[in-house]
Amino acid sequence: MAIIDNKGNIRGKVGPTITRIVRGKNIMQTTPSQHKKHENTLKQAKTFGGISI
Repeated sequence: MAIIDNKGNIRGKVGPTITRIVRGKNIMQTTPSQHKKHENTLKQAKTFGGISI
């Protein structure tokens, strides 16, 4: 949910876009797409998590 602050700037998420302020300007960006992790990556993460304590 996006909000409008006291200065009139829009901040937050509106549908598939994100609004934010960069160097005093309102910027709207699309949200990044979600990538599916491969099975091999998940196996390696479990192995690494088990040995790093």
